[in-house]
Amino acid sequence: MAPRISPTPAAPASFVPSPASPRKIPPRRLAGSPQAARAAGPFPLAGGDFSRPSPLRDMARFLGLSALGLALFPALALAAGAMRVLFVGSGVSLFPSGGLGGLALSVSGLALLCLALVAGAIWGRRSRLLFKAGSLALSGLYPLHFLAARLAGADKRSVERSFIRVNNRMVEHQAKSAEASRVLLLLPHCLQFHECGVRITMDPSQCKRCGKCPMTGLLGLSEERGTPLAVATGGTLARRFVAMHRPRLVVAVACERDLWSGIRDSSMPVYGVLNQRPHGPCFDTGVDLAALALALDRFCIPEAPGLGEVREAS
Repeated sequence: MAPRISPTPAAPASFVPSPASPRKIPPRRLAGSPQAARAAGPFPLAGGDFSRPSPLRDMARFLGLSALGLALFPALALAAGAMRVLFVGSGVSLFPSGGLGGLALSVSGLALLCLALVAGAIWGRRSRLLFKAGSLALSGLYPLHFLAARLAGADKRSVERSFIRVNNRMVEHQAKSAEASRVLLLLPHCLQFHECGVRITMDPSQCKRCGKCPMTGLLGLSEERGTPLAVATGGTLARRFVAMHRPRLVVAVACERDLWSGIRDSSMPVYGVLNQRPHGPCFDTGVDLAALALALDRFCIPEAPGLGEVREAS
């Protein structure tokens, strides 16, 4: 008699594929140590989880396109002067006088100063004043970079990505390492599985750690490094968490648009790591845990056991 073969049971309609195994988190290294610097390379963190193209090439692209946007203003002023010579007469000066020429020269001079400040904040000496000036200059250069990049055919997302990368390099060079408890890990709520009924925005420790979303690994990373973790649903709640924790530095995970706006609005150093969007924006997103671990190891100074309790008691 032939053996009976039981039919393969069909998968239920609500079947959720098991998530891919998380990337191995690198071992903890002392922040700023020579061993960590040699292992990470010349620009260890400047790309976050978007390491192509190289950080150096992307910074050169940002500064180059900003310089191209800077050149547009005198070019437009020169074109206006040529039109005056052509249609008014040969006795008129080629360079426009008055408001248009003064405006073009003023904008060009200001943009050139911004370029110098950003370059100084990236490659110059460490200075809190220079970092503040470089951050303001980077925000001021963004319209020029955006204009030149769009004329060159680049999309808005790549422009925001370049802005984040240059900011990250500036933060790496200028920001000082801090105690792990003074570095805030700020996450978007879209990392949580969309069918999860647990509300973790106000208390991430309520997470059941089922493994269906990256929150399991993120909570473990926060506990291992000793950094506070916050999950925000938007910019207002993110600012509230920053005011509540009063960190010296923020490591934020988000999309290009939210990171760009958050970096521009923040008065403290913000290192950005892009999220992963396999299902589209704001829906079951992911994050590179290895890149996040490198960022925390770069900026966090591990505290001695019991130091936090002694500080609170005092």
